Amino acid sequence: MDNYYWLRDKKNPEVKAYLEAENAYTDAVMKPTERLQKKLYDEMLSRIKETDVEVPYREGGTSTIRGRRRGSSTRSIAGRKTARARRRKWWWT
Repeated sequence: MDNYYWLRDKKNPEVKAYLEAENAYTDAVMKPTERLQKKLYDEMLSRIKETDVEVPYREGGTSTIRGRRRGSSTRSIAGRKTARARRRKWWWT
């Protein structure tokens, strides 16, 4: 039996109130560790390559690369037309 099944009803005001109370409790309990959290986050971030680009590959008439641009936490895809338009810059999606 799932005792938390009622939490699936996102339109229910009781669900919203419960989740806000849980978040407030978590914030209060974790408050003393904020400096440590920041220190750990900064250390992990310093060990991650911010710009990470894969080797380009051909897909149809386009050279495509996938990678993560500096300052972004999500991966992006870039492409450029092959052969005749090689001098053009990459365009990112």
